[in-house]
Amino acid sequence: MILLTINDMSECLDFIMWGNIEFAMQLELYNAYQVRKAIAPAATGALAHSFTILDMSTLSQLQSMASGETLYIVGHGISDFSGIAIQRGTKPNWDVYTWSDLGKKIGRYLPAKIEAIHLLACYGAHGLKELGRGLSSSGKAGVKLRGYYGPAINSSATGPTSVIIDNKPGWSGEQDLLIGKYIPQSKLDSWRSSHSSAKAVDIAIEAADVAWDFYYQYGVKFESKGFFYAPSKRESKIYEQTS
Repeated sequence: MILLTINDMSECLDFIMWGNIEFAMQLELYNAYQVRKAIAPAATGALAHSFTILDMSTLSQLQSMASGETLYIVGHGISDFSGIAIQRGTKPNWDVYTWSDLGKKIGRYLPAKIEAIHLLACYGAHGLKELGRGLSSSGKAGVKLRGYYGPAINSSATGPTSVIIDNKPGWSGEQDLLIGKYIPQSKLDSWRSSHSSAKAVDIAIEAADVAWDFYYQYGVKFESKGFFYAPSKRESKIYEQTS
């Protein structure tokens, strides 16, 4: 399962920062749940199997997780390591959760045994201890937790594994320049305005295509600038502990 740390996923327009758990998430964010099988994976970067996508209002569905299943938690890790957030709509409003509070909330519904919780968020490794405390306070100790030490990108456009950004000076400014140059959100908004009768699946596919194109250019630029860890080091930057 994938959990978006926003109360209502229909208010989430901030798709670009996680690109393509890719394509699966774009489809779910636009309420198109059953179409992935009709899309050619080689063309879209779609996952080979389906995910159930939840938001914070549907946490009770966590109770249906199987013992060998991993929960992926998606949002923007806050740079002071205090928690995780997702922007709501076009206004500067954010749903924000401390790691401990998030652990308490999901711990109420998690089955006794799941495979792991994997944080698809920047700086997630720094929140594992507090997330674990929250889980333990809800009676869910012993869950395997995984997260990234620094900023992270999850897109097939930048490689087959999660790419960890090396915290060298200048990377965030370069990212802003790329967003300004390729304006991915504006491209999607423009497409939607000229396709007012588009179905949810069509919007989702367009969102995934825009995201993939942006992250491809992102990857080319960041590789050339030396902002990515070498592929041989990327997996070692995933921190793991048990709650």
